[in-house]
Amino acid sequence: MSVRQQRRRDPTTGRETMFWIADFTVQIPGGERKRFREVPKIQTRRGAETYERQRIAELLSGRLKEDRQEEEKTKAEAIKAACPSVASFAKTFIETYAVPNNKPSEVQSKKMILDLHLVPALGCLRLDEVGPGEIEHYKAEKLRDGLSPKTINNHLIVLRRMLAVAEEWGLTGRISRVRWLRVPDSEFDFLTFEESNQLLATAEGEWRTMILVAAKVGLRQGELLALRWLRTCRARHIWLP
Repeated sequence: MSVRQQRRRDPTTGRETMFWIADFTVQIPGGERKRFREVPKIQTRRGAETYERQRIAELLSGRLKEDRQEEEKTKAEAIKAACPSVASFAKTFIETYAVPNNKPSEVQSKKMILDLHLVPALGCLRLDEVGPGEIEHYKAEKLRDGLSPKTINNHLIVLRRMLAVAEEWGLTGRISRVRWLRVPDSEFDFLTFEESNQLLATAEGEWRTMILVAAKVGLRQGELLALRWLRTCRARHIWLP
């Protein structure tokens, strides 16, 4: 830091005057060092020193801001260059994320939705190109194809999960918000006691056992299949914890 006085001669009168200047060097973006010589408004040593400190802080603040912007730009460009397409990431998503974290039935469901719907419609896009407009267009197309809102929402759940995984892995930037379609309330039709007895009377073998358990206990399909699998394991003397 260098604050000093400098003489100036008036070319008309020949009179000399003394004034304070701030003479300092700051490193600007790109590594170049630049010298600044400026005259502060307050013409005292303390005023010149205060002015110099403030100017250096302003210049450094601007340089750091530019450095941050350049760093963010470089990072965004790197992410964009490495961002895979929906089609190429779909296989990785199934093999690396879905298989280790989901039940086999869920893996199969995700794979079916990707293979038959999402990849044909969005596969050519990069993951960071799947924005609100593309998602709304997908919803509109599927509605025109006759799919129900509940089915389309199931597709969007898989798409949203896949994009979230890509974001977690650093393959894409911030993902777009997904707006779900409104689904009407489901109507349930329960069997009466007479209908339940008629169904049991016509069922045979394992089907009768499964229907009886479902009617008496209220288990869902997946829970019934799990019971059947557990019984088979015990019949083969395979004991589970």
